[in-house]
Amino acid sequence: MRFVLKEKLKGLKASIKAWNKEEYGGMVEGVERLVEDIRGIDELGEEGRLNEEQMERRKLKFVEL
Repeated sequence: MRFVLKEKLKGLKASIKAWNKEEYGGMVEGVERLVEDIRGIDELGEEGRLNEEQMERRKLKFVEL
């Protein structure tokens, strides 16, 4: 009985690890990408070339971040 439970838990652990990697594995890269996007929009703003659409996109990026 213990052996069966142990093996089932091992299988569950593997499934949870795979799900976690699939669901949250790219989180760091996603954050870095959002920060870079926001920086790029900020640079346009510093140059005075920021339009309404870009301002709204910047707001949405912050919400997503």
